Formats: sequence, C-alpha cells, structure tokens
Amino acid sequence: MLTLKPVETAEKDILWNVFQKYYYEMSAYYDLEMRPDGNYEYRYFDAYFEEDTRTPLFIFDDNDLIGFALLNDYSCLGDAIDHAVAEFTIFPRYRGKGFASDAVRLIFQTYPGSWEIKFSVRNRPADSFWRKAAAQYAPRVTPFGDGETVLSFTTVSDPAR
Repeated sequence: MLTLKPVETAEKDILWNVFQKYYYEMSAYYDLEMRPDGNYEYRYFDAYFEEDTRTPLFIFDDNDLIGFALLNDYSCLGDAIDHAVAEFTIFPRYRGKGFASDAVRLIFQTYPGSWEIKFSVRNRPADSFWRKAAAQYAPRVTPFGDGETVLSFTTVSDPAR
C-alpha cells in the first residue's frame, strides 16, 4: 500500500542521499553544477526542516522507500497558493508501474487547496506526467522563464478518506 511519511529530522541524511541521485538526473534538464565534494547544491534543503511552510515527504510502497516529494507554498507566478511541488521523484526501479500517479493523487488528496507545479518542457517524461496528473483539475498552463511551464489548479479533499 502506498503511503506518505513526513521526513523526520533524524532522516535528513537519507533524504539528502536520495536527493543527490535525483538532482544528478535533473542535471540533464537544468544547468546544475556539481560541488567539489561531488554533491549538488540545493540552498533550500535545510529549510525543509526549519520552516513550517515546507513539507518533505518520503513515499513508501509498503515498507519500501520508492520516492520523495518536497512541497512548499512558493508561487513562481506570484499568486497566493497553498502548495507547490518543488521536487518529486519515484526511483527508477519503481517507474512505469503507476506509483508516480498514485503518489501524486495521494499528495493532492492529503494536501487539498491551490497548487502550482513547475517543470522543464525539455524533460518530456515530466511534461507528459504532470499534464496528465493535473488534467482532471483543468489547470491553467503558463509558460515560464526559459523552457519551463507552470500548472496552476485547485484540489479538494477526498470525502472517502
């Protein structure tokens, strides 16, 4: 069964470790520079453990850690929003099995409200995924910056939960 688990401060190193692998993947789409220690800089990482407006989540399938999501309330467009997906991944071994769609659906149900999701259009799998994931919410689609898109929409809580 798929579950979301807030990342505890004691698990920060685990998140940092898997985050680095994710950021390596993202370097194919963004100009991310590796530091001399072999890690990628992410200046907001510590803030996820210090600020109430940021939520780091692990995604589990039963007892298996299969991904993570970093949520915040920052709007790229300057709108008042409840949530934004800053970072999201399902680890390669678990892709193509519906886990990403299920995880995002669970995130949207668990954290209802107004959302923004920004992604690189050069990342074609992400472009396709996020458009499909948000389609039922009739998102506003806004081109942003150099080759990015922002989807804006509102979700509601699932009364069956």
